Amino acid sequence: MSWVRWSTAVEKGVTSDLYIYDSVGDYIQVYVAGRKRVSLLPVGDIPDEPTWPKESTPEAIQQWHDLREINDAWWDEENIGKNWHWVDLNPEYEGKSYQFTDIDELIVLLKELKSAGINFPEYVFEQADEARTEY
Repeated sequence: MSWVRWSTAVEKGVTSDLYIYDSVGDYIQVYVAGRKRVSLLPVGDIPDEPTWPKESTPEAIQQWHDLREINDAWWDEENIGKNWHWVDLNPEYEGKSYQFTDIDELIVLLKELKSAGINFPEYVFEQADEARTEY
């Protein structure tokens, strides 16, 4: 099961630089992105990430699909240089992967990554703490 994915929103216009999941090999796998997309326009101009409607009416579902198209078009490769650009991450960590069976070691790395400017949601620390019973 994944803890966080590249597409996980950290804040508007900022997605996670980490992909973390529980591996079938009984360890936690952590991947750090090699680079990230950064908006060239003000945050207010970035389209909202659509959330699935509470009521699955045809109208609500169509609205979700319409918003999804707008959001996907924003981040599409053809808009590089217009809406966003690629930025390298901290060279000490970019593109690296890690495996953990010790939660304390994972938390140490997460703290290092956070202080090095690697973006991921704060709830990942809570998930690590909850995983202590499994690892």
